[in-house]
Amino acid sequence: MMGTPLPALIKGFNIPNGQVLKFIVQTNAISAYGDQITIRDSVSTLNEMGIGESQFYAAADNAYLWITTTTNTSSFFFTWQYIDVTGFTKIQNPTGSIIPLNLTQNSYYQFTSTKSRVAFHTASVDRTYDLSLIQVYVYDGEDLNSKFLGTLLQFGASTNMSASTGKSLTLVNFYGTPTKSYGIANDYSAVFGYFSYTFFILSKGIDYTGNGLVPDGFESAVTFYCIDSQETYINELNMEDRKNGAQATHFKPLTPTDVFTNLLNYNIGDPISQSLPQQILTNTFTMVMYQCNLYLSLSSGPSYIWTLGAPGRRGSIISPSVWNPRTSVVAPYSTNITTQEKVKFVFNLQSIVVDKPGDKIRIEIGSSDSKPIFVEFNTTDQNTGEQGAYGTYMSTTFTGTTAGARFIMNFKVEESYINNVRFLNPNVTGQEVRVKPMGPSDGDYNNLLIYNYCYSFYGIRDSVDLRLPQQVPSNIYTIGFYQCDVYLSIFTNPFNWKNVVVGRTGSIISPSLWNPKTQLSTPFFTNLTATLDVQFVFDLQSVVIGKAGEKIRIEVGSFGTSPIGVEFNQTASNTGTKVDHMKFIFITILSIFIIGVLSSTEQSGCGENEIFNECGSPCDKTCAEPFPTCIEMCQARCECKPGFVIHPTTKKCVDIKKCPK
Repeated sequence: MMGTPLPALIKGFNIPNGQVLKFIVQTNAISAYGDQITIRDSVSTLNEMGIGESQFYAAADNAYLWITTTTNTSSFFFTWQYIDVTGFTKIQNPTGSIIPLNLTQNSYYQFTSTKSRVAFHTASVDRTYDLSLIQVYVYDGEDLNSKFLGTLLQFGASTNMSASTGKSLTLVNFYGTPTKSYGIANDYSAVFGYFSYTFFILSKGIDYTGNGLVPDGFESAVTFYCIDSQETYINELNMEDRKNGAQATHFKPLTPTDVFTNLLNYNIGDPISQSLPQQILTNTFTMVMYQCNLYLSLSSGPSYIWTLGAPGRRGSIISPSVWNPRTSVVAPYSTNITTQEKVKFVFNLQSIVVDKPGDKIRIEIGSSDSKPIFVEFNTTDQNTGEQGAYGTYMSTTFTGTTAGARFIMNFKVEESYINNVRFLNPNVTGQEVRVKPMGPSDGDYNNLLIYNYCYSFYGIRDSVDLRLPQQVPSNIYTIGFYQCDVYLSIFTNPFNWKNVVVGRTGSIISPSLWNPKTQLSTPFFTNLTATLDVQFVFDLQSVVIGKAGEKIRIEVGSFGTSPIGVEFNQTASNTGTKVDHMKFIFITILSIFIIGVLSSTEQSGCGENEIFNECGSPCDKTCAEPFPTCIEMCQARCECKPGFVIHPTTKKCVDIKKCPK
């Protein structure tokens, strides 16, 4: 029943510093009907009391209570009590601290900086707006005698970065109610220079995905805190190329207040996808973004994907002590990277610090069918150089358990396969695709692979198909394009490389040629297999033996029969073609230095002093005409080796010096 509005009843209260005023209110008033009881606190926030019994704590130094009604049916009852809070227990925290905001009743939480003001940010596990923070009060000083700033919900929502005016900030929850949020305190000087600063909570089973947009010339930062795991993985990290110069994303330990070096650095143009997933062995880390558009995906808890290696994969293995520099004791660390096929694992121990006797790192590479090799370091060292070995796993174990024992190791899994080279313009002659080791700034290395056009009477025929896929046992190489438009595809799956058909040709080139700066620790091997019996033809273009015991062995055979093998244990070049009629070829190189092998298959074997050419000339070189004029036409055939021509009598290839006068 609606009635005549009654004048508002207003009562004011003065609240001394060090005290709070506790209200207990009972009412059946419905505000939609114009009936309500409201308390205004000392920062002028209006707090409407709901139906039933409720309580409210008003901080110093004043409060006002209003009762308004437009009906004759509402009732209001309230009591108040002054409470001295100077005897509350102090819980002190330095800046850089992260705490759950389930604050203990009758205690207050002091956050103090030695450098500047105190900035405070909050985050919830479910990343929603946490209304329970309205019951956490913020004081601008070292205790509850300080100035009341409002509730933590208000404080965190301020347009300027939330911070104290002095070097201390205090939180208290007079209600003792739980909250799902966490809070982080930082030195204001450590975060105010960012375009934006954010705090996020991580948890096992709850993946994080987010976007960041940082204007040109600015940095933004995010601190991540995982509540239930000491390991998090970067699964995706994409930066849009805004063509604004340098764009970068960095990851460092702990909070902005804790000034530590970046441990992970990703720049625009880097092969970032090959560097993921990346392990982070801490529950607290900070990401800094520089003038970039970023998409990021993280997951916390053990990750099976981290353990999977594939050609082209790279990354960093960083000890937990590096990620947790303020932790005095950590557990021994180990991790494995595994592959289905044998690949070359390459690693470089960027740094290792041994803190006490018995500390060491062991890197072991091996497979189920061979004896593993390993290397150990038990002294402090840095930049030990790249070392590599072939296997299906790389195991890294570190026994250091103190904060002073630490290591950082970079690794990569080498090998990829050129699957398709397709020239797109039929009207340009002399087009080439050239492949050489390393990057342009690593030195001037020779081209190891060259692909070009081959002409025919009917037009242009691209003979490259017969030479693909082509193995490249490295994860760094440079492809050059000469006056051509080309479609190029590169795979990491070795399946097609191993399976050969009639007419297939290619090159087997030792990893030492592709990786001239890497020390190899184990032999290299590869095998090619045909479904039917074919004739494998190979010519050892060059082999360099560096020390006693090194050799190359080429073995050709069929299942169920004894293989035929040939070995070379001396430096040699152009050893001549070898032909064997079998189903598979198995090549083992027991040399850690420069070796080059050319391998091909054909339907019928070539004769003495002949080689098979998938794009040979239809016109023979003879004693009478060693350099014949001929139409440009591709023909897969046997032809005389360079320097040899067909003899007029024997019709066989002979050294041109043996031709009749």
